[in-house]
Amino acid sequence: MQDQAQKPQQQSLFYVYHQGEQKGPISLGEIASKLRTRELEMGDYLYDEASSDWALIAAYPALSDLIKDVKVAAPVQQPVQDSPPGEANEWFALKGNLRFGPFAYTELVRLLQEKSMHDSDFVWHAGLKEWKKVADLPQFNSEAIRTLRESGQAGLDEVFFRRRHARMEHDGSILMHNNQKVFRGKSLEISAGGAGIVLETNALEVGHQVFLHFKPAKDLPPFNAVCEIVSRRPVNSADVLAPMHFGVKFLKIESKTTKAIEALAAQTKKVA
Repeated sequence: MQDQAQKPQQQSLFYVYHQGEQKGPISLGEIASKLRTRELEMGDYLYDEASSDWALIAAYPALSDLIKDVKVAAPVQQPVQDSPPGEANEWFALKGNLRFGPFAYTELVRLLQEKSMHDSDFVWHAGLKEWKKVADLPQFNSEAIRTLRESGQAGLDEVFFRRRHARMEHDGSILMHNNQKVFRGKSLEISAGGAGIVLETNALEVGHQVFLHFKPAKDLPPFNAVCEIVSRRPVNSADVLAPMHFGVKFLKIESKTTKAIEALAAQTKKVA
């Protein structure tokens, strides 16, 4: 008699990451309940054993039916300076086929800062006729984000400084290849989860996987990483041939390198 193939056991209890602390384990039902009582937030994370990684609560498929009626509390009630009235606290986000919201404008900015949302994701509010890419909206360009950061509004430390991984400046040389061509560039910042880099190419798009070789810098030995492009923008928007700034997420990296980056970042002032 042949052994029947065993189905993988579905995860029933989860650890959650909220305001710098890990809590749990708790069930999906308890997570949904805590979202309603504001003990957890849509921008928090849960640990998914199947992928061996932290996943954004708002985008976790198994939670979608349980939290479809949950609204996100706005961390800052005032809209960004010079924004049209009525736009700040009624934004919706589209990730794949799932719609989330409403979000405060500042909540979306925080998710973008954390790389939980990307420039290629779509958002909408009542003043828009259709869904728009984040990268195509002036409310999320570098000047608008700088204006918000410098506005002095209460609660912005949460928006710009609460991240899954501590970051640090990292001025180093890199080589990148995408199985077709090798590009030279430099890194600007780094964390255990990814890096901000500049490359002299605009041929890469969000979602592409690339191989990066980081040369020695900032007390870090050389290391390699398989990465995913999660954001892209020109260094100089007026020059189409200018180098591009890319945000990359580490997909494969040695654990000893991750630990070394975490230790150094913990000793270094975080990059704003």
